[in-house]
Amino acid sequence: MSYFRGGIGLLFVFLAMSSASASDNLSDTGAVRQDLAMRLQVSAEQVAVLSVTEKTWPDSSLGCPRPGMFYTQALINGSQIILRVGGRHYYYHAQTGKPYFYCQRPAKKSGAAMLAPPIDNT
Repeated sequence: MSYFRGGIGLLFVFLAMSSASASDNLSDTGAVRQDLAMRLQVSAEQVAVLSVTEKTWPDSSLGCPRPGMFYTQALINGSQIILRVGGRHYYYHAQTGKPYFYCQRPAKKSGAAMLAPPIDNT
């Protein structure tokens, strides 16, 4: 019987961890603003949050593919924060339940596909 209760406990922990929603990520704008401020060597007050949106990324690049890399083709729930400093936009992406990362070169959409920036072979 103790094995069964242990199994239920593990199931509960798994369900609790997997029930995190993208809205959990959406409340993390303060840390993202601070990260961008440090990268640009400006005050966090100069970093404006333009949008915070839930996303379904079409692959494991999370909308931030690197040239020459291959990515798992699967729908992945996550979110995107778009910030502005001066007249320039900056992008942070995340998978649901994972920390945001700075996306220097976000993918361009072409229909349902996300395209990486072109590779310069010269």
